[in-house]
Amino acid sequence: MGVSVLCAELIDKEQCAGSEDAVRERINKLMDEWTYLTRKSSEKGEKLQEANRQRMYTAAVKDLEFWLGEVCCFCYAYALYVNILDIAFEELFYI
Repeated sequence: MGVSVLCAELIDKEQCAGSEDAVRERINKLMDEWTYLTRKSSEKGEKLQEANRQRMYTAAVKDLEFWLGEVCCFCYAYALYVNILDIAFEELFYI
């Protein structure tokens, strides 16, 4: 059972020794605070999820940049290799 149900039962059974209004006020305040806390918790959870998505995106971009750097190095090395082979064949066949 929820707290509000238990408090309502206490008030209905008149077990609050004449302080039913104070108990109702306190319960209402607690329910309002609980609503506020759950809403704020959801908002913070959403912000954390968004921050995590941004972090993952940034990491993916860095990984992609690293991969592109590796590809560029490979292409440069391959171009040098091809140029060296061209020079070697020219020297072999045109001498």
